[in-house]
Amino acid sequence: MAMKPAFNPSTGSILDLNGMFVGKIIYIYGRSHKKDDASFAVNLLCGTGGSEIALHVNPRFAGKGVVVRNSRKSGVGWEKEEREPLDKFPFSKPGSPFGIWIICHPDAYEIRCNRYKSYATFKHRMALNSVTHVQVTQDCDVSLVCTGIKGLEIPIQILEKPSGTLNFNVPVFNIREHSITFAGKPTSSEGRFSVDFVGGDNIHFHFNPRMNEQQIVRNSKDDGGWAKEERDLATPFPFYQGVPFQVKISVVKKGFDVKINGSHAFLFKKRLRSLKRIRRISVNGDVELERVTFSG
Repeated sequence: MAMKPAFNPSTGSILDLNGMFVGKIIYIYGRSHKKDDASFAVNLLCGTGGSEIALHVNPRFAGKGVVVRNSRKSGVGWEKEEREPLDKFPFSKPGSPFGIWIICHPDAYEIRCNRYKSYATFKHRMALNSVTHVQVTQDCDVSLVCTGIKGLEIPIQILEKPSGTLNFNVPVFNIREHSITFAGKPTSSEGRFSVDFVGGDNIHFHFNPRMNEQQIVRNSKDDGGWAKEERDLATPFPFYQGVPFQVKISVVKKGFDVKINGSHAFLFKKRLRSLKRIRRISVNGDVELERVTFSG
């Protein structure tokens, strides 16, 4: 059971998790406030009153920085804090984007901060069936809170029947390890369309099927202009006027892994540094889109 994704919720909002169970993942994306002693918290609540907190994850930027973990029981108050490990604070300077993943395991919560693998674990102190809501508080602005299930691809944002010319912002702080699936059909037998992964003035990946040439051009663009094109394709050209297609582009460590109609087509290797700079995706040209799905 997944909660309905909450985009740009007010700080302090209490959001229904729609149940807690082993394998559930909670994703929190946002930006800390730009002040030296910034501190924010993610709370897994037992009920909406806030008196019982099954897990309190509290990054504090003051000094060298620390991520405090704790729980709070009604009538007892805060319990014993956990602060280890202290050797690496997983957040950059105040005012920067952040991502926190909380994964529910049989005996503990696994906490990942800005994609650090298993930054910390916190053993369960309260029954999972008592955990009902999530809340993000204090010095931050929240862009997205959503949930998923470990091992399954989770739709974070779905655009139904968007216009042919489409521009949308990346809904997470780092696009790496996410995928975007485009379902639609070409509208011209002699035309072309493009999908661009954009960061500032740069295009990290330009995906450009050309029906008139029966080729898929791939490229990148920076201050020096367009780089060297790639056109080789091991499979037959898959795009034809009026014929539905599905293109899945997964952003991985090495670059952009592309599947077309369920089959692997190619890997476009990363050319520009820092994939997390990709903040916008655009679609233009001779194409009619039925659905665009951004997944984690």
